[in-house]
Amino acid sequence: MGTLTPTAIKRWIALEMKRLREAAGYDRAAAAERIGKATTVIAHIETSRNLPAPADLEVLLDFYGVPERAPFFRDLIKRAKRGRDWWINFDHGVFDWFNLYLGLETGAARISTVDLVVLPGLFQTRDYALAIMREGRRWNNKAELETMVDLRMARQEILDRPGDAPHIWSILDESVLRRQVGGPAVMRDQLEHLIELSERPNIDIQVLSFT
Repeated sequence: MGTLTPTAIKRWIALEMKRLREAAGYDRAAAAERIGKATTVIAHIETSRNLPAPADLEVLLDFYGVPERAPFFRDLIKRAKRGRDWWINFDHGVFDWFNLYLGLETGAARISTVDLVVLPGLFQTRDYALAIMREGRRWNNKAELETMVDLRMARQEILDRPGDAPHIWSILDESVLRRQVGGPAVMRDQLEHLIELSERPNIDIQVLSFT
């Protein structure tokens, strides 16, 4: 979990706390009664809205039959509180639902994609991304559009992550390569960039041809 962001860590804690409760055979009401709090407290923990309080964590893990995991969870909670999501600088351009995706993508060891219309964001050149976003929705101003393009470019930094860049398996429909986004010059640069990416040992690109 060395490269995971606070958002991804919080989500993992939430899912694991839910899994442990269900494996122990308890519902949320029973867990809430054990710590003497409302059921909503358990719900907020298990949906990553809130991190568990230290005292509650100890009681819950003991209740679930895994008290030995308390030190590990305490360490994760510290890391989640201490860390900082890299996209915080783009906060005004990031939708709430996208936070988890960014957190998981940042720490992923393997990413598999199937794209039938346009290239995946991790492969797009700036001009290609700009052309897609410009036509994809109505923007309040140019600065808002540029911020979202900057965010997409920043996501691509994981491709150059030293030592543990993710392995990417990308399946592209042939129409993705033939569809002209931004005009011939933009597509030429984009296809050259795609060829360069395909030569990396950690990136596999397959094309589903028309035939």
